[in-house]
Amino acid sequence: MTLFLKKHNIALLLPLLLMLVLFPLRASAEDYSCTASIPVRVSLTGEIDTEFAVQISSEEGDPLPEEDVLKIRGSGNATFGAITYTEPGDYHYTVVQQGGEIPYLTYDDTVYRVTVRVTNNEKGGLTPEIWAIKDEQTEKTAELVFTNVYNPATPTPTPGGEQTPTPGGEQTPTPGGQQTPIPGGQPTPVPGTQQGAGTATSVSALLQQFHIPQTGDQFPLILLVVLVCVAAVGFGYSCYRKKHPKKGGSPGNTK
Repeated sequence: MTLFLKKHNIALLLPLLLMLVLFPLRASAEDYSCTASIPVRVSLTGEIDTEFAVQISSEEGDPLPEEDVLKIRGSGNATFGAITYTEPGDYHYTVVQQGGEIPYLTYDDTVYRVTVRVTNNEKGGLTPEIWAIKDEQTEKTAELVFTNVYNPATPTPTPGGEQTPTPGGEQTPTPGGQQTPIPGGQPTPVPGTQQGAGTATSVSALLQQFHIPQTGDQFPLILLVVLVCVAAVGFGYSCYRKKHPKKGGSPGNTK
């Protein structure tokens, strides 16, 4: 009987011992991991409302974050992560910015080679270390920065370009009868153009016939008209006296 109980007790103790041994090992395996995040930054020079995309890819099947493309509007920061690692080692990634076709916008095409080195720490866990190297360089950097530049073209005037209209669209006279625009003005008379009518035109023609210089001043023109009128009256009076002499003239002139 005693031997029977001893055999059954040993059979019951074996599963308990196995549970005590296996569960601590399982818990230690779950704690033997770490996570790492890879930060990126986009910088925009110039004013434009657009979105940029930064992509991460894995080399040799290394673990990736849930989102392998980050969208950043304008200038801003974002992070790839968290990436979980369960074994020590070096994990390699490539981070680039996707290009676009927006006019006057220059996209940064820098290629970053990112390394995540996972090592054992003093507490029996894992610790990540992250650095990046720009393509074709050897210096390590902790920042992944993409600098984009928006520089729209500014039109500049060229000689012989389009003429700028003047206000009003009116014209002013120039020598020779041609006219040029002035702001809000009206055509004004000049020598050689047809302006006015009646007496002014007749006197002007008379002055031209006798080669008398003309002036644009109105007062001398009126004076010339008066003188012509006085001369005409005097000439007419002289003719009248010749045809109708006065009676009782000098004795030598009577018959």
